[in-house]
Amino acid sequence: MQDAVTDWLERLRESDPSDLLKQFYHVPILLGLLAFMLAVRLRALENFQTDDGVTFRGNDPWYHYRQTNYLLEHFPSTMPFDPMTNYAQGTLAQQFGTLYDQIVAGFILLTALVIPHPSTPG
Repeated sequence: MQDAVTDWLERLRESDPSDLLKQFYHVPILLGLLAFMLAVRLRALENFQTDDGVTFRGNDPWYHYRQTNYLLEHFPSTMPFDPMTNYAQGTLAQQFGTLYDQIVAGFILLTALVIPHPSTPG
């Protein structure tokens, strides 16, 4: 395996830059698209921030906020029952998309390197 990686890196160093561009043309295109999508979403950021904090629009942000908070305290277990969905009976939370919440909580835990406390500013 080590030899294959070394051979590939050696061929990469010896190749012409135009050949590299032909081989990896999709990387700058994808990075440009990601930058554009981020810029479009951040353009309206001030519409969702107030002096009191963040303003959520709709029900889904509140649901994912609760799910992510639960995951941060009990990672990797998801909330088994959510009384706020289909209020007053509640529903099993496993019927909703929890992969998104797992990804967000995992990213937070990886970047924080500790479990953040809810009272932590920021």
